[in-house]
Amino acid sequence: MKTSNAGSADVQDLELADGRQLWQHVSQLVDTWGRDVLGENGLSAVGAVVGATYPKEVGAIRGLLPRSVLLLLGIGAQGAKPKDVVPAFSAGRASALVSTSRTVIFADSPAAEARRLAAEIWALSG
Repeated sequence: MKTSNAGSADVQDLELADGRQLWQHVSQLVDTWGRDVLGENGLSAVGAVVGATYPKEVGAIRGLLPRSVLLLLGIGAQGAKPKDVVPAFSAGRASALVSTSRTVIFADSPAAEARRLAAEIWALSG
């Protein structure tokens, strides 16, 4: 998929013969693989890792993967902001998981920072 590391573009943004980028092709594969494994809530058992450091792509990937759970990386230490993950929740609150490891681990009060980030993300995503 489109991961949060700075060098991801070297591979994931490669243009294919049909004009799509590699991450778009992988998104299509994930959607295809997950169509037959939907849970009661309509979400697929096949998900994807997405870098919140690429907010434009977060929305595009959600559009390509309307039923997949997205694991969002890069909030905090890598520069992404809570507002950058909002499009990932368009399929409902259970449709995305946000990882904020370093921001929480290195906070003066990790539990308070985790609660603060969760509250901010929920408020923004509705």
